[in-house]
Amino acid sequence: MRIIFLAISFCTYLGFNSLNAQDLAINFIKEDYEKALKVAAIEGKIVFVDAYTTWCGPCKMMDAQVFTDTIIGAFYNEHFVNLKLDMESGDGIALAKKHKVDAYPSFLFLDKEGNLLHRGLGFQPVEKFLELGKKAIDPDFQLHRLAEIYKSGDRSSNLLKRYALALLRAGEKEGKEVGAEYLETKENWTEKDDLEIVLSIVEEYQDPYYQDVVNRKHLYIRDFGQSAVYGRLTRIIEEYLYRDMDNLNLEEAREIYDNTFPTSKAEPFYDSFVIDYYDSKGDIEKYIEATKNYVKKYPTLSWSALNGLAWNFYERVEDPKSLKKAVKWTKKSISIESNHYNNDTLAALYYKLGKKGPATKYAERAIKLAKDAGADFAETESLLQEINKLP
Repeated sequence: MRIIFLAISFCTYLGFNSLNAQDLAINFIKEDYEKALKVAAIEGKIVFVDAYTTWCGPCKMMDAQVFTDTIIGAFYNEHFVNLKLDMESGDGIALAKKHKVDAYPSFLFLDKEGNLLHRGLGFQPVEKFLELGKKAIDPDFQLHRLAEIYKSGDRSSNLLKRYALALLRAGEKEGKEVGAEYLETKENWTEKDDLEIVLSIVEEYQDPYYQDVVNRKHLYIRDFGQSAVYGRLTRIIEEYLYRDMDNLNLEEAREIYDNTFPTSKAEPFYDSFVIDYYDSKGDIEKYIEATKNYVKKYPTLSWSALNGLAWNFYERVEDPKSLKKAVKWTKKSISIESNHYNNDTLAALYYKLGKKGPATKYAERAIKLAKDAGADFAETESLLQEINKLP
């Protein structure tokens, strides 16, 4: 299964009016690997590869929000030969295999022979993507060079830190080991880089890294945002609780959430876990009840949260009365923000209820919205074909 990584940022940048039109965005060579290597050899540059797939949402976000930025365009056009390559067709298939690319978007930095120098992973806002490019041209931060120094036996704290960060930001598994090795060289984890490494490698409930994140949440949230910190903690708690679901005591689970998060967060996180708990147990009646109570208890849920809950009902629930509840949630989701996701969900719910007219209406609307957004709508088209078969 390919993994899509998605980072969250609200950074924006102003462009330079003095730039020429061709400098306003990254100038890509498209789908021609050999040409990019030849140009790199002539110009003495590194090849930057935007390793994408046609179905990857974050890849499209990079196209729309980052590659078009004037600062990014100016820097990448000056320092790299830029190549956009679909990893599932043409030259991309062999390159994906060679460099073990299975997560998108991936960003590869190659020398003129095609050897990997550096890499990055996932949607990156302008500031971080600019930093990635700067590190790719600096031998002191290139992943390939750091690996060579590490293999030579250098275990200095500075080297371990740079190597760990490069590995972790590239999504490499070795990053956790090197990160732990680096943290052992420090008496106190005080630098922002230290906190990033801790947050990246923490995996186990109540291990020293977990306890540090819990005890100093304010520092981690300050540097990386509440969503990233709480998201990591909730995933770790859920993995811990799911290990022995048959013997799980919900009161003990509630205590874990209460001891980890402030009350304003602990309660909704726990209530959300209860929904998943009953779902995993196959207790459909309690699952439905828990979900209904959750929506009622938290009236300010986002469009995506409402849509997610409604879609889960579509996939799991057969009771028409409960499906009608999901219809209401989806309509509320659409009233907050109408997009192809929630319109598709509403079409699916109406289809399951056997209501051909409204199902057709919202499926067609979902397809139009998807086209406008440049998103894939193949599944909605398949749904529409099934809807058309209804009497």
